Amino acid sequence: MKYVININTCEDHVEESLTIYPNPSYGKIEMRFHGNSSDVNSIDIFNSRGQKIYSSKTLQSEFDLSGNFPGLYFRGVNLNTYI
Repeated sequence: MKYVININTCEDHVEESLTIYPNPSYGKIEMRFHGNSSDVNSIDIFNSRGQKIYSSKTLQSEFDLSGNFPGLYFRGVNLNTYI
């Protein structure tokens, strides 16, 4: 059985610097940051209940969320200049 996972954002200042694809996906997604990678402080992914299901202190380009329930997920990218 395939599940669809959709990633949304709430941050306006990061939107033009970040590409997530495919979106929606079946669990495996890629994220490309088009700015200075040293500006990335952390990356977090939350489920629709606000629970953090993933956190990284380094910039990572591939994520596998296929072990999670299908639904809407939110990503947070904390930049050193916008925390």
